[in-house]
Amino acid sequence: MSIYKGPIVDGHHHFWEPSLGKQPWLLPEVNIPFRYGDYSSIKRTYLPPDLLADSAAFNIVGTVTMETEWDEDDQLGEMVYMQRMQDEFGLPNACVAHAVGGVIASKQHSRSAGV
Repeated sequence: MSIYKGPIVDGHHHFWEPSLGKQPWLLPEVNIPFRYGDYSSIKRTYLPPDLLADSAAFNIVGTVTMETEWDEDDQLGEMVYMQRMQDEFGLPNACVAHAVGGVIASKQHSRSAGV
């Protein structure tokens, strides 16, 4: 059986820097009941160079990063952060955002209403 050598788009991965404190579940002192068990090994910085090193044996031509349960009080911040990643490293090529219904709209409404 031959190994596939063609182009690959990684359709689901995550980039993060737990030291920024933007993913509460990745803080050192936090341990949520994670569906996959102990997740302490992923509580470390993981950026595009890490993904490229981990996938060096493959022909990665594009990536899609998924939301990381970013701080709900800064929902747009994750997309700003991902754009910085793209500007600096050329990855990700696309992002899937997380938005808690009504939170952004109600904050924008409060601002426009002078609250």
